[in-house]
Amino acid sequence: MAKLLRNETLTSLPKNLEPVFYNAAQTLLMPKLDALSQQPRYVMKLAQMEPGVAWQWLPITWQPL
Repeated sequence: MAKLLRNETLTSLPKNLEPVFYNAAQTLLMPKLDALSQQPRYVMKLAQMEPGVAWQWLPITWQPL
């Protein structure tokens, strides 16, 4: 997740077009993403929805990998 967020952030903030936001991301966001990448990995699971059931919020569970 951290790798995806890092790539998308750097892609959407070209250094030469957005220098202020790029520097803010490097200073404030990237250290947090580095810390996130060191956390244990989890998988998010959605409950199975029955066919034909009306739309509803589904509970999620987090399980360590």
